[in-house]
Amino acid sequence: MPNISAQDLEIVRLTALFVAKNGRSFMTALSQRESGNYQFDFLRPQHSLYQFFSRLVDQYTELLTGGSVDGGKPEKARIAELQHNVQDRFHTLQRARQRAEWVKYQQQQKQQKEEEAEKEKLEFQQIDWHDFVVVETVLFTEADDATELPAPTSLADLQSASLEQKAMMSLQPHNMRIEEAMPTDD
Repeated sequence: MPNISAQDLEIVRLTALFVAKNGRSFMTALSQRESGNYQFDFLRPQHSLYQFFSRLVDQYTELLTGGSVDGGKPEKARIAELQHNVQDRFHTLQRARQRAEWVKYQQQQKQQKEEEAEKEKLEFQQIDWHDFVVVETVLFTEADDATELPAPTSLADLQSASLEQKAMMSLQPHNMRIEEAMPTDD
């Protein structure tokens, strides 16, 4: 789901629901009527939320029509399954048994993960964290204090940055090349 405020999300959802109920002509009329309203910019195909909106419209349409997509096959499949349950009463019992086995399997998996986490926790507790040796000390000079560093970037900026922008944000000078010399016999 895209990053969107709660109010805008609610507007997108309600608009998708009304488009699903009233048809695409409603969307066209709404788009023309609200062309100056920035809250309805997602109705334009170029907008980043248009795909999300279209998917919501498709899902609402499927729900409102009772799942009669592809010539009513899902509806017919449900009716056939219900008739099968009426004719074979053990079918429902078998499905309930399979569900119980699945729940039991999930509980076993959860318990196994908890045991592994507990084991890992015990292993970490057995480490003597005070039994380490200082290998090297990093010393900062006056030049380090005077070095111009780029402003810190937020996680959202990093995720949405292009490759060129990421290169500009890095500490490495981006206009320098690395050159290698040919190995010598020395």
